Amino acid sequence: VVAFDALTGKVRWRTGIGPTESSPLVHQGRVYVGDWRGYVYALDAKTGRIRWRFQTGGRVKGAVAALGNRVFVGSYDGRLSALDSRTGALQWRSSSQDRFGGRGRFYSTPAVAFGRVYAGNVDGRVYSFDRQTGAIAWTFSAGDFVYSGVAAADGPKTKPAVYFGSHDRSAYAVDAQSGKLIWKAAPGGQVSGPATVVGDVVYVSTFSGDATVGFDLGSGRRVFKFDAGEYGPVVSDGERLFLVGGSEVLAFRPVKIDNYKAADGTKGIVPPGERRRIRAKGKSQGEGAGGGSEGPGTKATKKSGSKAKPNPEGKAKKKSGSKGAGKGKAKRKRGKNKGKKKN
Repeated sequence: VVAFDALTGKVRWRTGIGPTESSPLVHQGRVYVGDWRGYVYALDAKTGRIRWRFQTGGRVKGAVAALGNRVFVGSYDGRLSALDSRTGALQWRSSSQDRFGGRGRFYSTPAVAFGRVYAGNVDGRVYSFDRQTGAIAWTFSAGDFVYSGVAAADGPKTKPAVYFGSHDRSAYAVDAQSGKLIWKAAPGGQVSGPATVVGDVVYVSTFSGDATVGFDLGSGRRVFKFDAGEYGPVVSDGERLFLVGGSEVLAFRPVKIDNYKAADGTKGIVPPGERRRIRAKGKSQGEGAGGGSEGPGTKATKKSGSKAKPNPEGKAKKKSGSKGAGKGKAKRKRGKNKGKKKN
C-alpha cells in the first residue's frame, strides 16, 4: 500500500502486505485494505503503520466498507465479517447460503445503508444482512455472478433501493427493505465493476462491452452511454463527471440548455430533438457540436439565466482541460476515440 501527496505526487509512505486487488478505504484516520492471504489491515493514515490485522478464512478481493466504529468485509470463504474499526475485534460473521454442496464467494464490496449490509456473491445472489447482528434479511437471485459492488440510495421520488450489475448482462434495482425487483435493464455487456450513483442516475461499466451506461434511478430508463469503460464507471466532484476507461480518464462538463424544463418524472432526460436543437445552435454560434455530458443532479455554473441539464450525446473534455472534438467525439489522453456514441 502506497500513500502519495495529493498535490505533488511524492510518496509519503509504503507498507508491505500480501498481493492485493482490494481498493484502500480511508476512514477515521485509518486506511483499511485486504489481501489475498486473507488478512484485513488497519493502517495509520499518516504513517502507514499497521494498527491491527484480522485473519479471514479466504482471500479478500473486494474493498472494505465502514460505518461508525465498524468495518465490513467479504472474503472468498463465503463469509462476510463485521469488525471493530478501532481494534479489529470480530463483531459478527455471517455466511452465504449453501448451494450445490458449497458456499459462494464474496468478491463484491459491501454497501452499508438503511440498517443493512448488502453484498453480491459469485453464487449469483445479492445478500442483505442486518447491520447489528449479521442475520440474513433477504437474498435476491440474479442470472449469473455478482462481482459488482452494490450501491444503495434513495431520493425524494425514489424509495430506498440497491443497484448492481451482473455477469448475466443486466443491471438491477432492488427494494432495499424487501429484496423485491424494482427494474431490470440491459447495459449491453457483463458487469464486473461497482455500480455508482450520481444524482438521480446509476452508472455501470460493461466488462465485455467496454462502455459506460447510466440509468434513471426510478424507472431504469437509459439516459447516458459512452463507448469507454470497463470496471469502475464514474465519479463526480459535483461539477464535472469523470469517466474511468480501461486506460484513460475522461472529464465531462455540464451543458447549458437555455430554458428547457424536464417534464415530471423525466428529470435529467433530455429528448433527442432538444439535443439536436442545442447542437445546431452551438454550431451557428461557433461553439462546436453541443457540449459535455454529465449525470443529473450535479451542479453547473449558470449564465444568463440558463439551466444546466445533462446531454448524453455531447463532447467530452480530457482531464487536462483540452477541448473535445465535435459531433459526439472525445479526445482522450492518447489519440482520438474512434468509437461513436449511441443515441
